[in-house]
Amino acid sequence: MGMGRFEIGSVLSFGSTVFGFAIGWTSYAAD
Repeated sequence: MGMGRFEIGSVLSFGSTVFGFAIGWTSYAAD
């Protein structure tokens, strides 16, 4: 169970990175 918190943090970090990249790319592509 000790890795659960770390794993969730990694997923959230990765998710936010992908989400931010997608938003940035969409903004760039829309321009």
